[in-house]
Amino acid sequence: MAISSKYLFYFIQIFALFHKSFSALTAATKCLDSAGTAFLTSAFACENIRDDAECAGIFRQAIVESPAQVDINCPNPIMEVVANQCAKRCGLCCEQDEFTCGDDEGMLKKDGGMK
Repeated sequence: MAISSKYLFYFIQIFALFHKSFSALTAATKCLDSAGTAFLTSAFACENIRDDAECAGIFRQAIVESPAQVDINCPNPIMEVVANQCAKRCGLCCEQDEFTCGDDEGMLKKDGGMK
């Protein structure tokens, strides 16, 4: 069974997109100190919503605290929902409502209040 060149072209484009995304996302991008090299204490101050074993199975790379690194899929936009459900495993606890202090511009309404 031959693959048409049209489908092969799409496959190559999709593969290139995922490869570029995954290869660029090995370092932690959130919950870091001001130097951007170590996790904040609040990065691990919560429990995973999903079972810990399930989170470890999805995000297999162990966390490196300094320099801060998480599993390659934690900062992947495609895995954002699951990463937030495994916040402790991905070092994202500081992003949860109970840990935010309101200094994130994305959390502010136009009138200055919290969203």
